[in-house]
Amino acid sequence: MRKLAWVVACVAVCASGSQLALGWGGNHPKGREVSNPEWPKGVAVLVNGAEWVRGWWVNANDVFCYQGGTAALNGFLKQYAQVEGTEWRVILHDDKGVCSGLGGDERVPMDWRLEILRRGWGGKEPARPEPGLSNYEVVVHVWLGGGIDLKKLKVPQFIEITPSEKAAGFAAEHRKVRPKPEGPAALERLWDDLAKENYAVRRRAALTLAAGRDEAARFLARRLEPVTVDPDQVARWIAELDSDKHEARGKAHDQLAALGLAAMPALEAAQKRKLSAEAASRVEALLARRASLALRVEHAVLVLVEVRSPQCLKILRNLAKGAPALVQTKLAKQAIETVSPSASKPSSQPGAGKGKR
Repeated sequence: MRKLAWVVACVAVCASGSQLALGWGGNHPKGREVSNPEWPKGVAVLVNGAEWVRGWWVNANDVFCYQGGTAALNGFLKQYAQVEGTEWRVILHDDKGVCSGLGGDERVPMDWRLEILRRGWGGKEPARPEPGLSNYEVVVHVWLGGGIDLKKLKVPQFIEITPSEKAAGFAAEHRKVRPKPEGPAALERLWDDLAKENYAVRRRAALTLAAGRDEAARFLARRLEPVTVDPDQVARWIAELDSDKHEARGKAHDQLAALGLAAMPALEAAQKRKLSAEAASRVEALLARRASLALRVEHAVLVLVEVRSPQCLKILRNLAKGAPALVQTKLAKQAIETVSPSASKPSSQPGAGKGKR
């Protein structure tokens, strides 16, 4: 059982950079296994797989501090990469790490710290994570001023690194070793993966595409065309879903599917009307693709933002010419504001600016 105590958590936590604030909290008893059924899959194994020197909780948030040197940290990060439903993020610090529990425990050295943070905690409304992500962020902080040798540190390829000043070169090399797409078939598979519900699959696809840079940009240029919508034509295709002719129904379905997100508003309106059983079934099937199509477009745009080449900026400007109300048009316009000032400079990671604390 957790021993409840009213604490000012920032006294013990904020000094080391956490965002935790005033709330109910307490220390985790040493030597006792810790778990939470709400944690993402794999977190409990990660927490208890190595011996932590300090552990505490504040409301829905948990923090664990570890010692052990580089080899132990490498093993910890390998296990961290297996956690599901979270963005993998390692934040590097140049100085020495020290921690204490809540209530004035003795400060002890630490090499790394695991934070399990409830999304939106402390705000009026909980944050809504994108599909495939849990309600928790799981972040690892690493201190390089003690027992961690940066030259021997091994961070799995798809973990995002927020580097310290001295580790900027390490983070840049980490990005360079990512696998690149090999050939047209691989590019097509990655394009499909951008629409998958599993967050880990989408992230790996986006990072692999970004590693392909010019090749990926040429591929995405053929997939991200501006879309303009003829409302009358869309209405005719929807009407033809009720046609007596099987061929006409199939052709109308294919045309609406090809429009992708652009057809969704009209399909939503049609769903509210009385349709035949077959037409209703086809409309429902088309609308079921909405979430995956939106995910694909969003992550494809993030790849272009990551690469930041003149060709990527050209693709975004072209995509922004589409109908103003469409998701892809809005995303392209937002991305242009990010890319345009430094179109030739590489950024950190796809999605790196999202959801950071």
